[in-house]
This record gives sequence, C-alpha cells and structure tokens, in this order.
Amino acid sequence: MRGKESNSIEQEDLIKKHEEEMTHLTAEHKSEMKQLYSQFEQKMKEKEGEFEKMFSEAYAKSRAEEERTAAEIQRLQSLLEGHNPHLESIVAEKDRQLHDIIAEYEEKLNSSGELLKQRETELLAQIALLQENITFNKSASESPQGSPPYNSHVSTASTPVPRSKKAVHFSDDLHTVDLNSTHSTSENHSTTVLAEPTELEYLKNVLYEYMMGKQTQTLAKVIASVMKFSKEQTINVITKEEEKMNNSWLMGS
Repeated sequence: MRGKESNSIEQEDLIKKHEEEMTHLTAEHKSEMKQLYSQFEQKMKEKEGEFEKMFSEAYAKSRAEEERTAAEIQRLQSLLEGHNPHLESIVAEKDRQLHDIIAEYEEKLNSSGELLKQRETELLAQIALLQENITFNKSASESPQGSPPYNSHVSTASTPVPRSKKAVHFSDDLHTVDLNSTHSTSENHSTTVLAEPTELEYLKNVLYEYMMGKQTQTLAKVIASVMKFSKEQTINVITKEEEKMNNSWLMGS
C-alpha cells in the first residue's frame, strides 16, 4: 500500500511539474509573439519611411528636370518665331528628352513600389509561419493527460534534458527565417519542446492542409519559408497559386 501511495504521489508531482512547465512555455510563446509583432511593425514603419523619402526625392528631381526642360523648350519656341530653320529639330529633340526623362522616373517609381510589395509579402509569410508554429505548439501542450505525448513527457520528466524551440530572427534584408535556434538548458524546466519528430509532424500537417486545398496561398508561403526557397522560387510559387485561384474563380463564375 505504501508503495502504491508513494507511486501515486510521485505521479501527481510529475503531473504538477508538467503543468507548470506548460504554463511557463505558453507565457514564453505569448511574450515572443508580442516582441515579434512589435519588431514587424517597426520594420514596416521604417520601410514605409524609406519609400516615402525615395518617392519624394525622385518626384522632386523629376519636377525640377521637367521644369528646366520646359523652360528650355519655351525659350527655343520663342526663337522659332524669328524664323530660324535649325531650331525646329532642336525643339523636337528637347521634347523627346523630356518624355524620356519622365518615362525613366516613372519606371524607377514603379520598380520601387514592386520591391516594397515583395518585401511586405515576405514579412507576411514569416508572420504566417510564426502563427502556425504557435498554434501547433499550443495544441501539443493542451493534449489530454492520458494521451501518448503526455505520458511520454511524464515518464521522462525525472531526467533533465535540453529544451529546444522555434525562434525567428529577422536579418537585415528580412529574407531569412532561422528555424534552428535553441534555448539553453534550464535547471527548473526539463521537458523537451518541439523536438525534430514534432517539427516533421508540423511540416506534415502543413503539407496535408495545403494538398487539401485549404488556404493554399498562405500555406505556400509557409512551406517556402520552412524549406528555405530562394526569392525567385518563392515568387514563382506564389504567382502559380494566384493563377490557380483566378482560374478557379473564372470557372465558378
């Protein structure tokens, strides 16, 4: 009887320890998400400021050049009134230069807008990946006490092991998502979180949802980030998904 009571008490202690561990991990995830959202908003504000500054500078240069060229054309036109036969070709050349300058600056502005849109798409893909990770981790931490994952945690809770979990690092160009960073070992927390088998399970679930046709655009971005596709590959995948959605809409209309 004493042995059974001792085992029961020990099991209750392990269960309590596991619950405390899950509570702590949930708090950590929430804190990380707040920090990442804050960083995301800050980066977007910085990029918007840079784009607005670049747009203003380009517009000011274009206006100055346009005004200068217009003044030159007006001067030449006034000279034409003096019946100078050589000035017509000069005026035509200046007019052509004016149109070329306007077209050049319009192309630069359009290119800058596309670059900003592309960076925004990449950031949204990273945020979608973070949300998928947090949702998956939360589901894993809330599994019933009698389930295999829970019993596995209880049976190994007495042996300290290193913990690892997903962490996203924004690089200077906002293109890379580091999925391999780990937490240091803690004396008070010994449960393994999101080890490699769980990462594979997460990726399997994402691929399953994608193949079932659920949120294909978002999941395509997530898969591209997880598999570390190049920028060109990611753009091709997203473009293909948009074509599929457009074709599906046209067929349904």
